[in-house]
Amino acid sequence: MYRPISLTDPIARVMERIVCSDIRTLLHCRFNLHQHGFINRRSCQSSLISTVSRYKALIKAHKTLDIVYFDFAKAFDKVDHHLLLGKLSSFGVPSLYTQWFSDFLSFRTFSVKVNDYTDNTKIPIPSGVPQGTVSGPLLFIIFINDLLNGLNDLIDFTAFADDVKVFSPSPLIVQSAIDFIADWALNNKLPLAHSKTSLLHLGPFNPRYNYNIAGTKIS
Repeated sequence: MYRPISLTDPIARVMERIVCSDIRTLLHCRFNLHQHGFINRRSCQSSLISTVSRYKALIKAHKTLDIVYFDFAKAFDKVDHHLLLGKLSSFGVPSLYTQWFSDFLSFRTFSVKVNDYTDNTKIPIPSGVPQGTVSGPLLFIIFINDLLNGLNDLIDFTAFADDVKVFSPSPLIVQSAIDFIADWALNNKLPLAHSKTSLLHLGPFNPRYNYNIAGTKIS
């Protein structure tokens, strides 16, 4: 089961803003440069500008380009708390803040409300960053940051939160990147939405190579 938007206490939201602002100030240089989601001075527009300009350069040089678009299934809901806390430490988040996030994420539950009726059953939430909170987006981009760092020396790519696209004129490099992302998703318990993984062929000399992910052809 997955929960909807979280409603948090106003005082907790103030505390989240203080903690998140401090983390962004201390560690802004550690976010991958290709991540355009939830980062100051980066946006959908900056992602599109950098990506399209790179597309044009590659097509002009090689006359072919393949782009693969990835999306993670229920990404914000499936972030493993144990893995997340380990990544916060590795990212350089101070131990005091890491412990605060541990307490913040622990013992969360949800129940269902329809009109004026609320079910008394409370279901525990063992994973996920709380959507609707101040810290949720920041926690997610820290969680996925090591994936982007791993792609740095492998292929051209851009990311906007959980939406990642890789592109190259070399089919071998593209398939290597696909395998890398699939392995990372498996190891980090953040499954890909295979139905949303798609392929775009560009360029007049494109060989229209067939790529696969986990043994399944990408459409």
